[in-house]
Amino acid sequence: MAKHRPAVLLVVVSFVLHLPASAQVPSPLHGITVDSVKDLPEVVASIEHLSQKPTTRIVYDIGKNASDYRDATVAIQKVSYVMGEIVDSFG
Repeated sequence: MAKHRPAVLLVVVSFVLHLPASAQVPSPLHGITVDSVKDLPEVVASIEHLSQKPTTRIVYDIGKNASDYRDATVAIQKVSYVMGEIVDSFG
């Protein structure tokens, strides 16, 4: 019997990001996933040292508000493109 997983919804965190219309994510896209923003300074420093500017997917956990991720999103947006994911798949 197949497992049922919650639908995954990808959203651009537009309430925080204010990219000019000319800003485009380059192709190919280099992506990373951040599933915890607990150690935000270390996360930002790690992203900053990558050789290519990535797109960072921030996973929003069940039971948390999007506003709980605002500071992290703003900090990460300074060194990366950002997208948010409401709940990652889990078993």
